Amino acid sequence: MLVWERVSAGVLGYGRRPEGIAADSLLAVVLLAGAIGAAALWPDGRALDAAGVLLLGCCYLVLPARRRWPMAVLCVILVAAVPYHLLQYGHESTIPAGVVALFTVASTGPLWRAVLVAGTLAGVIVFVMTVLISADHGPREALGTLGWIVAVVVAGQALRAHRGYVAALLDQAEREAQSREDRALRRAAEERLLIARDLHDLLAHTITLIGVQAGAAAHKLADHDRPVERDELSGSFTTIANACRECRAELRATLTVLRGGTTAGVPDGPGEAVADVAGIADLADAVRAAGIEVKLTSDGSEGALSPAAGLTAYRIAQEALTNVVKHADARRVEIDMRQEPGGVRLTISDDGRGGEPSGGGYGIHGMTERAQLVAGTVTARPGPEGGFTVAALLPLDRLAPQPRSADLENVD
Repeated sequence: MLVWERVSAGVLGYGRRPEGIAADSLLAVVLLAGAIGAAALWPDGRALDAAGVLLLGCCYLVLPARRRWPMAVLCVILVAAVPYHLLQYGHESTIPAGVVALFTVASTGPLWRAVLVAGTLAGVIVFVMTVLISADHGPREALGTLGWIVAVVVAGQALRAHRGYVAALLDQAEREAQSREDRALRRAAEERLLIARDLHDLLAHTITLIGVQAGAAAHKLADHDRPVERDELSGSFTTIANACRECRAELRATLTVLRGGTTAGVPDGPGEAVADVAGIADLADAVRAAGIEVKLTSDGSEGALSPAAGLTAYRIAQEALTNVVKHADARRVEIDMRQEPGGVRLTISDDGRGGEPSGGGYGIHGMTERAQLVAGTVTARPGPEGGFTVAALLPLDRLAPQPRSADLENVD
């Protein structure tokens, strides 16, 4: 298809490319030389002279302009061919020029124009043949001429339809390629956003926990009026070590996915389990280690969440508890998870100083985006009596068995 397209563009002609004009110029010279040679070697009428060569030149040397002005070129050829035939030169010598010009008109314009031009040209040719040249030309010659004209017009329209078909295919391929590129860019942006959220949630929580524990240990060591309790220091450093280990495991899993791999090859170890809703209890323990009282209640609805929604619940709780430790100056925080008609509601509320959230961070925005990815919602606002409350409503996993009604589990 592409080979034929190049041949038709370069030889049969359409467009205005410089290489097309060069091909037309070469075609005109070759056809003119052939016409002159045929008229000189096999004359069927008047011998070819200077006037005949001039008229033939007018017929052929205008062909390089046929792509730009197809109708004008056909008219010039017709004007030069009529006196050529009236002077009884070799009639066959002008046929190639007329065929090429008519083919160009038919292949570059709509069907109605091609039919109109073909009808006019047929009328002129039949009139010249039967009236002006010789009355001996009968219906057979006229019908033969009409047949050639119809064949050329049909071929030109076929080429035009072929070019339209190829152009439509190329346009469709270009749109599909652009669509694939847009989808790839969108997926890359979504992946970058997801990785940014994961790194933010992971590092912010871990660094906050390490900072709190390190500050507490430093304060204990700096208090000369109070003897240092080895168990207290050991607990702080153990919490820091566990946080570093868990952060390293999650960071390694994230980087493995970023490099195009999967977490299947990451060896398991302490703290290296995939984060899910069950890990909220570990987050509560970490907050307790920071000196904040934590109350965790659940009605056993964890199993009603899909893995994606469970991970979302874990990340939302992680970010909310990180904010409590960093900003709330709270003494107590409550974590409640229970099933509602619209899904599973996770609520984290504290008794800190509250206030509207600042617009400089990414935590609440990231929680909202995470919830939207699993068709959930998040609200974050100050409590009615102080403190701050984050509430997430996450959809149920329709494929999972619904949890039984259970007594509330209180973990203080």
